[in-house]
Amino acid sequence: IFVSSDEGVGSMKKYMRDSEMPWPALRYNKARHNIVRKMSGSGIPCLVVTDRWGNILQHSYQGEEYLGPERAKDVLAAFLKTGRLVEQRLAAN
Repeated sequence: IFVSSDEGVGSMKKYMRDSEMPWPALRYNKARHNIVRKMSGSGIPCLVVTDRWGNILQHSYQGEEYLGPERAKDVLAAFLKTGRLVEQRLAAN
C-alpha cells in the first residue's frame, strides 16, 4: 500500500498516475495517523512489511539508518511463497 509524503492530494494523484502504480494507496488524509507515523522511516523510500495485525516484520530503516528495501522484499517474498516468516518480528521504530 502506497503512503504518500506529497504536499497535497493533487500531487499524490499525479505522482501515482505518472508512476503507473498498480497497487492501492492510503487516502491522503489518513497518511498522518499515528500508526502511519509509527511505521514510517526517516526518509523515502521506506518499505515496511507487516502482518495482518500491524506488527512490523521487516523495515527498510533501523532507527535513522537506511537499510534499503531488499531485506523487506525478501521477507515478503519468502512469506508469500511458504506462508512462514523467515525471522522474528522487529521492534517498532
